[in-house]
Amino acid sequence: MGTVGLIQIVLAIVLVAIGVIAAVLMLEVLGRPGRAENPSGKRAIHRLLGWVFIVLYLIMFVWMLPKAAWYSEQNEPYSSRAFAHIFLALSLVPLLVAKVATVRRYKAFMQSAPLMGVLIASLTYLLVALTAGHDMVGMLKSFR
Repeated sequence: MGTVGLIQIVLAIVLVAIGVIAAVLMLEVLGRPGRAENPSGKRAIHRLLGWVFIVLYLIMFVWMLPKAAWYSEQNEPYSSRAFAHIFLALSLVPLLVAKVATVRRYKAFMQSAPLMGVLIASLTYLLVALTAGHDMVGMLKSFR
């Protein structure tokens, strides 16, 4: 694994951390009404982290498209891990669109926003654990 692979792993871990922190912030605000400290500040941080998450996700998505295309050009079936990784990455797109649309325009569905946030964080964790976790284990084995 080269420098590019290591950068991808670090960015993927940052993406997971941002997603989890954003989800936990809103769970704290919504799950403890009246008891959460500085709810407006936590909402603002959540909003900022959400946009950072989307930008970083899109960067990673565009960065990985040539890799997925290269795999498909090899005339070999995707491995189960690669297929699951691509499936999870693509699954995040409609969830992110739905979450942003819900909080920005379709306020009647706001009760589903926390579930969407937890799903986004969970799918991102699975997406990264499947590949970055596998690559990190391989990297650690090479240090022996």
